Amino acid sequence: MKENRLNRYNSELKEIVWNCLLNHTIEMQKEFWLITVNEVNLATDLSYLDIFVSSITNQDKLCKELALYAQEIKVSINKNIVLRKMPIIRFRYRDEMEFTTNLLKKINSLELE
Repeated sequence: MKENRLNRYNSELKEIVWNCLLNHTIEMQKEFWLITVNEVNLATDLSYLDIFVSSITNQDKLCKELALYAQEIKVSINKNIVLRKMPIIRFRYRDEMEFTTNLLKKINSLELE
């Protein structure tokens, strides 16, 4: 799949996922505080949709809790986007602080010419 099309799908899918999860995340605020959808990556062969999320507390439970809404997300995607096949939805936890720290370390380790 062309990269431009894949980027467009990722952008649209992130909006669809966030809109679908918005009501549920409000209900889950007591347990997780703040939940964010950081990134959405659709595989080039459309087989998987990885949804990267983060929260302030109970990070170990977050992906399992959100996986309960995978079918609802699939229905919402099916209503809004035409895809050759429906991807398997996988929730992945991304610790933004750790991710940012690692990224800054990589940037700082680069030798500028």
